[in-house]
Amino acid sequence: MTIELQHGAEAPTDDIRAGLLNHNRKTVNRPEPHTFSIVVRDEGKLIGGINATVHWDVLFIEHVWLDEPYRGQGRGREIMALAQAEGVRLGAVKAILDTNDWQAPGFYAKLGYTPMGAYTYDGDTKECILLVKDLTA
Repeated sequence: MTIELQHGAEAPTDDIRAGLLNHNRKTVNRPEPHTFSIVVRDEGKLIGGINATVHWDVLFIEHVWLDEPYRGQGRGREIMALAQAEGVRLGAVKAILDTNDWQAPGFYAKLGYTPMGAYTYDGDTKECILLVKDLTA
């Protein structure tokens, strides 16, 4: 047996994830996680979007981005609504995401997300906020 540290492309991250999922299935049989994206384009150019995964009955919103000139016009609200609707269609009853204190906590609060935890980083100068929203309401 050997134990190694591996970085980047050489690290077998997919195999490790698959091993954990196979172990979990022995206790809880569930469908495969379903990953999807909401894509925003302007004249063919990618200007934003969302990457998300429904895992069990939870929508994990992983990345939310809109190029700066397109912010403040309702597009963020629109793509979040689309992602949440797709999550519900796939069986999600709650959504979870994280944001940083210097990013968009106010935006998510307006959409009904509430804090469920936080941690500091970068020498305690920044905060990552974990947020949740009930999708059944």
